[in-house]
Amino acid sequence: MKIDGNQQTFTYRSGLWSNKETFQPTNLDLDDKEAKLASYWTLPFTELRLGMKVDGTIRWITLGYSASSLYSIIADGKYRSTSIGENMWRSLLPTSSLQDNCNREGFNTRATRPRYILNHAGARLGFLANVTVVATSDAEETVITHTKAKTAKTVAVQVETRCTHISGVPGAAGAAGTPGAPGAPGYRGDRGSPGPGGQRGEKGATGKVGPKGVPGETGVKGPTGPRGPQGVFRLNVCSNDRKGMMRYNQQVKEVEYCDGNSWVIQLLLTPGSSSLLPATSCREIALYYKSSAKNGNHWIKPSYNNLPYQAFCDANEGWTLIMKIDGNQQTFTYRSKLWSNKETFQPTNLDLDDKEAKFASYWTLPFTELRLGMKVNGTIRWITFSYSASSLYSLITDEKYRSTNIGENKWRPLLPASSLQQFCNREGFNTGGTNGHRRSSYLSYARARLGLLASNSNNCDSPDSFLGFGTEYSHKSIRNSAGNYNGRVNTRAIAYIMAR
Repeated sequence: MKIDGNQQTFTYRSGLWSNKETFQPTNLDLDDKEAKLASYWTLPFTELRLGMKVDGTIRWITLGYSASSLYSIIADGKYRSTSIGENMWRSLLPTSSLQDNCNREGFNTRATRPRYILNHAGARLGFLANVTVVATSDAEETVITHTKAKTAKTVAVQVETRCTHISGVPGAAGAAGTPGAPGAPGYRGDRGSPGPGGQRGEKGATGKVGPKGVPGETGVKGPTGPRGPQGVFRLNVCSNDRKGMMRYNQQVKEVEYCDGNSWVIQLLLTPGSSSLLPATSCREIALYYKSSAKNGNHWIKPSYNNLPYQAFCDANEGWTLIMKIDGNQQTFTYRSKLWSNKETFQPTNLDLDDKEAKFASYWTLPFTELRLGMKVNGTIRWITFSYSASSLYSLITDEKYRSTNIGENKWRPLLPASSLQQFCNREGFNTGGTNGHRRSSYLSYARARLGLLASNSNNCDSPDSFLGFGTEYSHKSIRNSAGNYNGRVNTRAIAYIMAR
């Protein structure tokens, strides 16, 4: 494996630790590109070599441990101890810092008490430490997990916050008592008795001073002082750039969600409702909620190597919106760079409206079906066809023609008043004239990134009419980016591309 600590691909809860799936397996060099190879579950070993790279320098340590594979000692989540020792671990990062106590090391190492497992530090392979009372590091990250109840249509949320608050330490013990004072001097001796013959005797000698008193015993140690006051909650700022973040507020014992302005208590979340609990696609949302799914904006994350983003979902049927094209504009004409790059365009225009947009789903969303829509005079008409690809970007960016077999009778309902020439009927992705040896001719006639072309001749050398998406006809100066053109008929439509 190769892990980039700046990414969230291999956090403790990543499914990559518990499955037998590779991740970017062509990244084979000892470089900075993340990867998980089949050796994770296939390679028996008696030693492990661990390395960490900072500022261009890799430092290594080796430990003896026998197993049938790394998967076999991690996937089940069970803690397995190692005995490398703190000094060896710290040599990986010479400037590393750890707390003084606990020193728990090994595989799947976490807190020992169930109540602390979800909200304190954990490592699939590593070394943990703590102070006697509570951890005192500042907040670093918030992670959530969810479990689906069989009957409920909600998802119970557990929030993992890495030391988001600081509790006060106990007061110091009372000081020991002081020694007792010395005893008082002895009393002066008594006067002497009368002498013989009735004569008064001489005055008796003065008695000696009594001995010094024994010191008092040491005082009993005072009781432990009360615990200091609760520390200030660290993750206390909710702003628009933190929208979607979660925190556990220790003071009110509640999970809170940043709505862009303030922290809102939200104990139950649903897949797709937060950037911290994204669905893999709108299809997942439809399958999860079934008939109760609501159309609108949801958070999705199609794969491990992409960040979550918001997408418009037809949640009843599981369609994800990829693009919106205004046929009156030239934003998405055939030659636009937006078809060949991985850049969004107005990604906050999430609704199914007339505002143009291109979303990250264009290059991140795998699909087996496409849904195409065109809107004229306020009415959207749709067609659907099967086609499998890793993304729409993968079908279009290389400029290669890929045919479809939808048929003219199915294309035409997009625009019932559409008009096309009688012959050619060439359809698919990156479709244009077939006269490849005359590049200038090919570029000047009708083309479409996705659509149907027609001509007055069967050979399709110079098509003059189109019905589709990402269209243009340079020879006639037609910059109609979506809709239908056939001589006197030039219908510009608001066009939608969705996938599932």
